[in-house]
Amino acid sequence: MAQAQFTAVSFNIKKREYWLPEGMRCEVEGCETPIFSSLSIYIKHWKAKHIPVVPIYQCSICQSRFGRRCELTRHLRFFHHLSVEDTNTILCKVQPEQLPNMHYRDPGDVLPRQAKPRVNVEAREAARRHREL
Repeated sequence: MAQAQFTAVSFNIKKREYWLPEGMRCEVEGCETPIFSSLSIYIKHWKAKHIPVVPIYQCSICQSRFGRRCELTRHLRFFHHLSVEDTNTILCKVQPEQLPNMHYRDPGDVLPRQAKPRVNVEAREAARRHREL
């Protein structure tokens, strides 16, 4: 099976199924995971395991490396005891390095689930059609 070439934001939304409110496991074959109780935890898992290239953020002070920008932010604030202003100054200059994901598991044809729309899509479309009359 060809390796998937996409990022977290390039999925075709119309083809993705909705997240089940009772939670679910990852649907990728061979990906042994517990049941994810929330969509946000599931998405973090998906980004960590099923994206072939991941961003790595490096601390300019001590050269520590992090997989998420929020982890670098927390590191700067609490490890280096920087103010919010100083942290933001450093973060503005940080460009993530794109590296192959060493934990990557090819999702094949499986797409990540998406949240259900909070609005009634059918009602919104009916109202739009009604206004166009």
